Amino acid sequence: MPNRDRGLLPSLRALGVAVAVLLASEGWAASPPTPAEDHLVAEVDGEAITAEMLDQALGHRAYRSTQQRYQFQRLKLDELINEKLLQREAARRGISVQRLIEAEVKAKVRVTNQEVEAFYRERKDSVPASEPVAEQAFRRYLEQQQEVELTKQLVDSLRARARVQVHLEAPPIDEYLVVPGAPFRGPKNAPVTIVAFSDFQCPFCAKAQAVLQDVLEAYPQEVKLVYRHFPPEHNTQAKLAAEAAECAAQQGRFWEYHDQVFAHASQLNPAGLQALAETLRLDLQAFSTCLDAGKARARVAEDLAAGRGAGLTETPTFFINGRIVEGAPPLATFKKMIDQQLALFGPRVPHQK
Repeated sequence: MPNRDRGLLPSLRALGVAVAVLLASEGWAASPPTPAEDHLVAEVDGEAITAEMLDQALGHRAYRSTQQRYQFQRLKLDELINEKLLQREAARRGISVQRLIEAEVKAKVRVTNQEVEAFYRERKDSVPASEPVAEQAFRRYLEQQQEVELTKQLVDSLRARARVQVHLEAPPIDEYLVVPGAPFRGPKNAPVTIVAFSDFQCPFCAKAQAVLQDVLEAYPQEVKLVYRHFPPEHNTQAKLAAEAAECAAQQGRFWEYHDQVFAHASQLNPAGLQALAETLRLDLQAFSTCLDAGKARARVAEDLAAGRGAGLTETPTFFINGRIVEGAPPLATFKKMIDQQLALFGPRVPHQK
């Protein structure tokens, strides 16, 4: 690349925050890479400590680090792709990248005095600077916003004409997040999976249910919600409620029972759980046999072990395509993270129920 363009790249990278989510026009879905071979990291009198043992001890902290590294890699990769597209277009026109940006971005920026004045009036009470100084700063801010949008439009148009293939593979979702037979809502192969570790007696978990419903309604073909139990270790009622939900699942009614339990969280004694099954017209004999015999106990214990292995300390905890969110965030937080993942994984894909 000519030296005269090198000084321009930092400014392109600054503008590229909005552009970085422009991805392959033909879509992209990565398969999990083959796990690296386990290797020795320490020995104590000849007794081995392996990399796998270390990762298990770190739990979700190691997983969080892996996911964050991938997110940074992906954003940087998109930045490099965008730069290459601009370089190729500049070469096609026989000009420098700087000239290309000046012609397609900077020359098209138009911020009027009326726009600056209106922007200032809305914020003047919170701005300590004098009006001329503030308006000058606001003008530059509005110009930068237009530059970001125009740069995005330019790269978008170049992207549409190019064949971009992304081979960077996402790290696999650790096995403690995925379990065969776990109840889920939404399309089976949705591009975004939310794994919720929850507890029927947790008030924040109950609060999160309305938000999760809004998420599923906002993304009916894009999001799959997976439920996993994480009741407190010594809370027998919460554990029994989790087992009862799994007994309802054996009759294909997990989510209906799940909703009833959260709606009647103060009635989670054996009689109350039985009454909820009756309300849903379950096979009461099969339900009672399942619950009394502890047939669902192993399933709940599996989720508990998975949560502890992931380093969970509170409920609810969500994994959005592997990215950890603790507590009960608002709908806007879910939407922001889901939209980021949809941008990474390209256009919508066919779904199966």
